[in-house]
Amino acid sequence: MGDKNDLDKLSTEELGRRLLADIEEAAVEFELHMGGIGQNLHRAEEQLRIEAMGMTPKHFDDDELIKLEDALYLPILGGETLRNGDRTASRTFTKASLELAIKKGELEAIWKHNKLHVTLANVTKWATRSETGRKSSSPIKQHVVSNGRTHLEKSEGRASVALASDRLAALSARLSTKKRGK
Repeated sequence: MGDKNDLDKLSTEELGRRLLADIEEAAVEFELHMGGIGQNLHRAEEQLRIEAMGMTPKHFDDDELIKLEDALYLPILGGETLRNGDRTASRTFTKASLELAIKKGELEAIWKHNKLHVTLANVTKWATRSETGRKSSSPIKQHVVSNGRTHLEKSEGRASVALASDRLAALSARLSTKKRGK
């Protein structure tokens, strides 16, 4: 009841201002909500356009047989296959690297119609296997040469730097002993 008495005390002019303020507030809220709905509609329209053009990634089932040369376009290997047929091959793997993995027994493959086929599950298992879990083709052997440096160190230039450092240390040691001797 106290509110009604307060409203009775207000002038018609003040009531009109409050009413206009309430209407403006409702209009702003309406615009904000409509703007959000408009943005969502534009986003949905863009997604539908992309979907209609086939520019979305193609889904592969885990047990689906894929030709070995087509496996290079799998996302797990760094490739891309879109529903519209556009494809981008992996920059990391080649058909030869997959064939070598099959030959080593690291990647399971199936012969079908005289062509090698793999499944997404097998490729995923092979690609995600840690480096320590993979069989190495041959152990790395480092042959020691006469000056105690390996061929790898020589080829990388580490041997020459180490050799120069050793000679510099020897010269400075000789120089310090000569100074003490005087």
